[in-house]
Amino acid sequence: MGRQVGLYLLPEDSQQLVEAVLANPDVVMLGYPSPMPEPRQIETLPLKGEPTLHVGVYFWNTRFPFEVSEWIPIRQGPATGWYGFTSDEPPIIEFDPSRLLPEGSLTRGRLWMEHTFWRGGERIYKGEDFENWYNSIRRWVKKNFILIDRSPPAAYIGPAAYRFHEQGGVLK
Repeated sequence: MGRQVGLYLLPEDSQQLVEAVLANPDVVMLGYPSPMPEPRQIETLPLKGEPTLHVGVYFWNTRFPFEVSEWIPIRQGPATGWYGFTSDEPPIIEFDPSRLLPEGSLTRGRLWMEHTFWRGGERIYKGEDFENWYNSIRRWVKKNFILIDRSPPAAYIGPAAYRFHEQGGVLK
C-alpha cells in the first residue's frame, strides 16, 4: 500500500515544489506517459497547451536504480501505445499536479510513492533510504504549504492556490 499527500497547487506552487525536489543533484524528473520507448528526462513541468499527453511526472533519485525494461507500453486508456511504468516496482515518486478546469475549479493533485512491491509472490520493501527520501519531500511540503484537509490522505495547498481559494476559487 502506497503513501500519498494531496496537493492543491497552481503552476507557480508546482514549480516551487519541483525546484525543491530537483535541488538534490541525484534527482531527475521523468515525464509520463511518454511517446518514447525509454524514460525521458524533462527539465520543466509540461506547459498548458503543450502537445503532450503528460499527466504528471516521476521524480527519480538515481541512487535507486531501476530496470529500463520496467518502462513499457501502456495498453489501455487515452495513452495507449505510449510508455510508462505500469507496476509498483520502480523506485520513483509520482507527482500528479493539480489541474485548473475550464469552469475555474482546481483539482486535487498528489505526491505518491509505493514503498513495497510484489515479485514472485513475495512482498519486497524498497528500503529505508527510499522511504526517507520520500519523507524528506513530504516534510518540505508540510513546511512550505498549508494543511487544508486532515482527512486521509491529508492535503496541502500552495500559497498561490490559497490566494485563489480565498478569492472564491473552488477546490475539487
